[in-house]
Order: sequence, then C-alpha cells, then structure tokens
Amino acid sequence: MVADPRIAGALAAVNAIDRAAVADDHAAFAALLADDLAVNNPQNGVSVRGATARRSAAGQISYARYDRVIEYAGLRGDMVVLMGEEIVIPRSDGATPTRAVHRRFTDFWEWTKGGWKLTVRQATIITRP
Repeated sequence: MVADPRIAGALAAVNAIDRAAVADDHAAFAALLADDLAVNNPQNGVSVRGATARRSAAGQISYARYDRVIEYAGLRGDMVVLMGEEIVIPRSDGATPTRAVHRRFTDFWEWTKGGWKLTVRQATIITRP
C-alpha cells in the first residue's frame, strides 16, 4: 500500500497509460499527456506532446504486452517521480516477429485540474543477457 495519495494517484495514472498503449486506445493515451510534455524517447530523440500523441495514433506506441517495474516512487515538489524498468513487446504486423524490449525509464507526473499528467519522460533501451 502506498502511504501518500499523490504517489498512489500517479501510479494509477501510469497503469492507465500502460493499458492504453496495449489497448491501442489513442485518445486515452493522449489524455494522460501534459500539454508541455517533453520526452527523451527510446529512439534517441526528443518528442513533445503533439509528436508523442501522433506516434501513438500512427501505431508506433503499440504493445502486445507492457510490464513496468517501479523501483522508485517519490515526490519532487508537486510532481511524482517514478523510476525503474519496462519490458515491452511491440505489437507485431504478423510478418515480423517481435521480441521483448527492456528499457530504463524516469517519469515525472504532475497533478493538473484534469488529473495526473505525464510531464517529463526519459526512456532508454538496454540490453539484458
């Protein structure tokens, strides 16, 4: 059980955005992105909200499975910071086999009048033996 309701709220939001990525629910995914979102993405580029939402709508953020291991959850001012590892299986087009992708991530979630929003994200693909 998480003692701080802000951390619990951000954890619920991260679960919702992960479910949206697996369900290809692009509207739900975009609804959890802050207007001023900045992402250092796994493709080694920087994306803002519009580009991230477009990548989702184009099927580039689409997973058959999304597992997240939270190793740290804490407060930084009004934001909740989540850190850990993600193991994702990109959705396959049927012709191309997909393999699990391991990433290290850091997410900053901020409470807004519309709920918890992903404000800053860093994700880096790593190699696992």
